[in-house]
Amino acid sequence: MPVPSTGVGNRELSRELGIAERTVKAHILNIVAKLGQQTRTQVAIVSALAHNALSDEPSSSRHLAPASGRGQKQKQKPTFA
Repeated sequence: MPVPSTGVGNRELSRELGIAERTVKAHILNIVAKLGQQTRTQVAIVSALAHNALSDEPSSSRHLAPASGRGQKQKQKPTFA
């Protein structure tokens, strides 16, 4: 999964990548802008959705709340003979 969606802070990213923290901030801002988002959190959500990292499974720690009708079985009306 792309780096902005890992939950790691700029300081730690800069250490891991061997670049200045200011450079990390600039790259993150560019990523946010290119994806048409306003925050790093929005980028993380877009990234998770794009990489199918969210789960429909209610017991999963990465549970995606069902949208209207999503993940729910439709009740069938009884038929009479």
